[in-house]
Amino acid sequence: MEYTREYWQAREGTKLNKFQKVNETLTTVELVNAPDSITVAGTEVTTARLNNMESGITGAVAGVNEIQGVVDFTEKFNSFAGLSQASRQWRGMTILGDDVYACVYGGGIYKQTNATGDFVALGKGSRLWTGMTTLDNDVYASVSGGDIYKQTNATGDFVALGQTLRDWRGMTTLGSNVYACVLGGDIYTASILTGNTFRASSSFTLPSMPDGARKRILNTHATTAITVTAYSGTTIEGQATMTLSAGHEVELELIGTDWRKTGWNEKSLASFGSPVDCSSRVAEYT
Repeated sequence: MEYTREYWQAREGTKLNKFQKVNETLTTVELVNAPDSITVAGTEVTTARLNNMESGITGAVAGVNEIQGVVDFTEKFNSFAGLSQASRQWRGMTILGDDVYACVYGGGIYKQTNATGDFVALGKGSRLWTGMTTLDNDVYASVSGGDIYKQTNATGDFVALGQTLRDWRGMTTLGSNVYACVLGGDIYTASILTGNTFRASSSFTLPSMPDGARKRILNTHATTAITVTAYSGTTIEGQATMTLSAGHEVELELIGTDWRKTGWNEKSLASFGSPVDCSSRVAEYT
């Protein structure tokens, strides 16, 4: 049966709560409501009206129950199930493709291949590992009171990036930037250079690369020179750093542990295409 709504009107007037005594004894008194004036009588509260209201509520509840029997509005969250791994001081985790990585504080770094099976130790050294993240095909891991490490192309050792020793904790990435936070300190970020050309408008440190790597470095800043720092254990033509003027570029090749200019010196983009005097370097590469 369709519910019929009742519209209620409040009583209006002057001194609506005023009463008069009409009969009084030693033990009882009879009062009669006697407002000074009533301008709107209002809707009378009756048994029929209250029952009509209750039937409407009952019908609404029944309708909701019927709908919920078809569409479940309750949020379901399955409980976490243990993967039966050994009890360790697990800390940071990350993924790369279908592989899952997890690090252990005071232990090693473990990997689960294709999201199945056990987490297997990669044998990458026992350190106070804390945070982990990935960017492209590289895996990064931070160490409490130590450095930040990177595994190139998800193979080989985790190589220290030569960062200041800090109490590194969580890590994440956004675009080409890697972020890392420090317990009791700041949050740090580094733009990871990829590709054959490193375009930079601020000073940076060359990443770890294998012998024979060649890179073109371009300072995209309009007015300010940048400092390029060699990765720990390498040099740039025998020096720890080199300065690249605004709007200039240079090509380098890693020979052993020394980055060397490949037969031509730093040049400005403004003169790109102009002849470059390489005579001073010919003897070195012949």
